[in-house]
Amino acid sequence: MSTISDKPPVALPQELLFQNYTPIPRINLQTVVDNWPEDQVVTWENQVKETIEHNRTVYLHNQEIIDRWLSIFKATGHNPIGSRGGVASWYKEALTALGKPTGIPVSCASDCYSNQTVVLAGQRYDSPMKITGHSPYTLLEVVQKARGIIQHAMETAQKNKTLEARLLGLAPSLNINPSAFSSTSDFLSAISGAAKTRWVESNYPTGTAMDFDGCEYCSEWAVGERRCSCGNRRVSLCVDGDPVIGFHAYPEPH
Repeated sequence: MSTISDKPPVALPQELLFQNYTPIPRINLQTVVDNWPEDQVVTWENQVKETIEHNRTVYLHNQEIIDRWLSIFKATGHNPIGSRGGVASWYKEALTALGKPTGIPVSCASDCYSNQTVVLAGQRYDSPMKITGHSPYTLLEVVQKARGIIQHAMETAQKNKTLEARLLGLAPSLNINPSAFSSTSDFLSAISGAAKTRWVESNYPTGTAMDFDGCEYCSEWAVGERRCSCGNRRVSLCVDGDPVIGFHAYPEPH
């Protein structure tokens, strides 16, 4: 005697079949930043866009199938929708048994990150927007910005290393003794300050006339004076730079 389980499954007509969503591979942002070449990043983004568009079409199709099954159930005298708009649990189970996909398809690329946290040059970023500074963003933009942060940190570290070596080399000629300082940073700061003072004394001694564009009544200021030549603006000498890149001085109005 045959049973229900012995009978072959009923083949439903195509117009009543649900479609499945295409999954999107999830990515770890740290892995992408550290290892992926840019062409791989672009390929992944293009695949995500195509998959999202495909899943959007599938979602609309499945909504139509739900409406058709609802009409069928109602036609057989089984209304799964209550008077207050609630859906009967048996109806949900029935749709699942008929092949309705569970869950909601991914709607944007940012939902594809299995881990959005990334550490760049020792600093933790909890989201791609913390890296780019704005939203929306593309994965390629995030990767380029992240690698730019790493590159900048490496260049800054190298510059600081070069500056430190230069300052240590200047210490003897400036008669600065490291034993007089409680920390290396204070020692280096003192060397930098002394080097700047020596440069100013050599290049802009007191009384040196400088062009000044911060006053509407005159155009000159003398180093050491508190005001420009007409007395209208207060002025001081501002010095930028360091012993490695060189110093640059200019009159600054107040």
